[in-house]
Amino acid sequence: MSEKSQNQTSSVEKTADSNPKKKNGHRRIILLIIFILVLAAGLFWGGKWLYYRLTHAVTDDAFISSDIIDVAPLVSGHIEKVLVNESQDVKKGQLLATIDPKDYKVAVAIRRAGFEEALSKKFKAQVAVKKAETALTLTRNEVRTAISTARANLNAVRARFNLAKKNFLRMSALIKQGAIARTRYDSQKTVYEQEKEALIAARAALTRALSMKGRIALAKKEVLFTQKVLKVAEAAVKVNAKKLERAKISLGHTLVKSPINGVIAKRFIDPGDFVAAGQPMFGIYNPKDIYIMANLEETKLKGVEIGCPVDVWVDAYPGMKFRGKVVRITPAAAAKFALIPRDVTAGEFTKVVQRLPVKIELENIPKGIKLAPGMSVEIGILKRHGKKTW
Repeated sequence: MSEKSQNQTSSVEKTADSNPKKKNGHRRIILLIIFILVLAAGLFWGGKWLYYRLTHAVTDDAFISSDIIDVAPLVSGHIEKVLVNESQDVKKGQLLATIDPKDYKVAVAIRRAGFEEALSKKFKAQVAVKKAETALTLTRNEVRTAISTARANLNAVRARFNLAKKNFLRMSALIKQGAIARTRYDSQKTVYEQEKEALIAARAALTRALSMKGRIALAKKEVLFTQKVLKVAEAAVKVNAKKLERAKISLGHTLVKSPINGVIAKRFIDPGDFVAAGQPMFGIYNPKDIYIMANLEETKLKGVEIGCPVDVWVDAYPGMKFRGKVVRITPAAAAKFALIPRDVTAGEFTKVVQRLPVKIELENIPKGIKLAPGMSVEIGILKRHGKKTW
């Protein structure tokens, strides 16, 4: 091989040896740039994440809630019809179900009969009172007339008697003097004795008339008795009217209606089931009254006040952020309302961070978004540095 060929071969080998070094250098630069970018992105997002948690109280122990109303009947009986299903929209006053009304219709009929009987007794008592009052008026007038007549007659008879007595005494004096005839004296004596008897009879008649006042007292007693009977009858009418009204109300309660505009969240009954008064039949909530209940650790409450803005992320709508505000902070830990509270007096105590329920009101929910009670959410409450309002 010539010297020229050897030189060419060696130059090719040198070029081949230098290219890998250049490629490795470019790779390192690219990796370094990528590392710097990743580090910068990590620092940016990490700093943002850290800053958010320093300025916000964040928890995922939060759920969408609503005031669910348990619709229960006020009367018991067998379910006759169920007119709605779960997830169905209902209006206030809409009929949801009916309870068999047969027994309650019979009760209404019985109460109506009792009410009508009480009315009949009241009417009879009113008639009796009117009769007694009329009899009292007639008796009073009759007795007054009799007494007045007897007194007038007695006065007239007494006047005649006094005149006859005066004449008789005068005639007696004259007869002793022999100034008048015996027949005239005898005639005046007869008149005097007749008037005396008439006076006795008039006095007796007045006594009899005065004794008639007892009839007035008896008539008054009769009026008082009939009035008492009437009061009892009127009270019976009122009682029976209330019983009839109650029976009608109970009959009306066999129609179970919705108390609000809302959605049927749960149906607990089917046709043919027996329900007792107060037993839940439906669970209804108003979709417009949706809110969030977040159980926030006590260590995160600093700076959380009523009115603080809240970021909300709903698991059912990933990537969407909702807005809200704090409207209530319960002034007691949720553990105090547990069915079986912890007893720390036995000495077995482990300190656990407690959680306080925080109510959050959602603002401007986009159209088409359906939020249902029980959905899981994550919230971030912007802290404030001011006086606590809870």
